[in-house]
Amino acid sequence: MPEPILLGDFNASGPFPRQSRRLRLGLVGGGGIAKVHNWAAHLSQRWRLVAAAPSSNIDKVRQASADAVLEGCRIYADYQEMARGGRDGEDQLDAVALTVPNDRHFEIARTFLDAGINVMCEKPLTITLEHAADLVERARTSGLVFAVAYPYAAFPMVRQARFLVGSGALGAIRQAYVEFVQDFLLTQATGSGLPGAWRLDSTRAGAGSSADVGTHAFQLFEFVTGLHIQRIRGELHVCGPVKSKSTEDTFYAFVRAEGGVPGILWGSQVAAGITGGPNFRIIGEKGTLEWNNESPQALKCLWLDQPMQVITRGQGRGVSPEAERCTRRGRGNTEGWVEAWANLYTEFALAVAAHLDQIFVPPGVLAYPTVADGARGVRFIRAMAASDRAGGAWAEI
Repeated sequence: MPEPILLGDFNASGPFPRQSRRLRLGLVGGGGIAKVHNWAAHLSQRWRLVAAAPSSNIDKVRQASADAVLEGCRIYADYQEMARGGRDGEDQLDAVALTVPNDRHFEIARTFLDAGINVMCEKPLTITLEHAADLVERARTSGLVFAVAYPYAAFPMVRQARFLVGSGALGAIRQAYVEFVQDFLLTQATGSGLPGAWRLDSTRAGAGSSADVGTHAFQLFEFVTGLHIQRIRGELHVCGPVKSKSTEDTFYAFVRAEGGVPGILWGSQVAAGITGGPNFRIIGEKGTLEWNNESPQALKCLWLDQPMQVITRGQGRGVSPEAERCTRRGRGNTEGWVEAWANLYTEFALAVAAHLDQIFVPPGVLAYPTVADGARGVRFIRAMAASDRAGGAWAEI
């Protein structure tokens, strides 16, 4: 029987257990987001990148082989060969990260799940509901860990907001607003043949802004409030340089969550001068929580009958265990986006290690987004498109 990986037990109010070894990670895909996954895995100190299939283009594979970042990795030109090599022996993989365009997520994720390898997948999970449901079922029947890359859910103060909502500090949630606004499509070169051009091709991306930034807003709404959105009334728009209507760059959505709780989701990738990302405002009976990605270390708490409170991330200062486990340094030393990615990879590692050790993880300890969360994101994209086609009529999630 192999030696256990986890050194210690899971404790909902304490730190995460240590590991006896770093887990072995494979990477499929290249480009900027692949580098982020690699940085995050390394920063978590729980993974070692051992294999990569950076491209199906043999010239790019040769270039990758000379990349110092991938030094020591086995380089594959074919992800299927990598999946076969990752099953056993010295080439065995504990998990693989998928950083390819959206239309390839399903086929590659399915290949690695069928090979018995745990998966971290970029969002959106797939471009069809049928493929999303297939991956949910494959992960369920195999028992493998399948995480989806929604890193904003791993910021310490997002975890603190979730804790406060779950503890009842706000009372019943009355309404919620989440936005994800940037000028990415105005500032990035996305012409034909250039990096990122696939995002403007609906056959590859599945949708435009509703898929690229909308799924983040949707996931944050449900993650922080704990409420599933049930209905959407949405509109898709082209507010930047003229493109096909199927690759919208802006969306607006009125939503109704469980219990009839109303909310608004808004996203745009052509908001000139705005470089930020997601922000949210969660309003309850007793107060409101505000968080802004450009000031991610602070959570603003506006109480009905008390002075405003600002909670900042840090260790040993009374924040919740959920937030403290995602905090790497004390106050005075800033943390941000890459650290949030590393938190995501930390929880993914712990889930994979628990799977390999065949031990149970108590509820409430790990909160990484799963394949089921990814499938809900695909449902959001489809409901947005259906509502827009119907002239802004309500559509069911």
